[in-house]
Amino acid sequence: MARHLVEPARDMIVAYIQANIGPALVAVEASRNAVFNYGVPLPLPREYFISKNFLALQPPSVFVVCESVDFKKSRGANHINATARFGIVTIVEAQTSDQSTRMADRYVAAYSQILDNLGLTNTDDTFSIKIIAQGVEFSEDYTVSTQKGNAAEMWRKGFKLSCDVEFYEAL
Repeated sequence: MARHLVEPARDMIVAYIQANIGPALVAVEASRNAVFNYGVPLPLPREYFISKNFLALQPPSVFVVCESVDFKKSRGANHINATARFGIVTIVEAQTSDQSTRMADRYVAAYSQILDNLGLTNTDDTFSIKIIAQGVEFSEDYTVSTQKGNAAEMWRKGFKLSCDVEFYEAL
């Protein structure tokens, strides 16, 4: 049997985000708007990428990228008990930098809600993963407009949720 490792893990993570991000964003939006409604939209992701492809993206865009894998070879067991480092990057876009910042904050809350300490198992029960959110890094707000001062100018902000993803697989 072929080893599962990164590709199936990434596919499981992407599928889980696609299936669960909508309700999580709705819950975060309702919670924040109950305090004060800033009029911040929380659209569903429009695109998903599995590599660092930043050309012609349409925000919100999600990147699920494996950065490294530690096979923990010193254990000498008859199974894989590895830890991968994944970056889940999302780029959001809004009319103002305040809105793009709030959108990023709310996406982080939604990801934390659905992904942290999440266990997933593939359909034939031969491979399982556990996701542990470790931290978040935010980009500066930036514009992609070529016409400065344009009233229709859009602001983007990105963030990276760093996660350890533990792999469990019998050999």
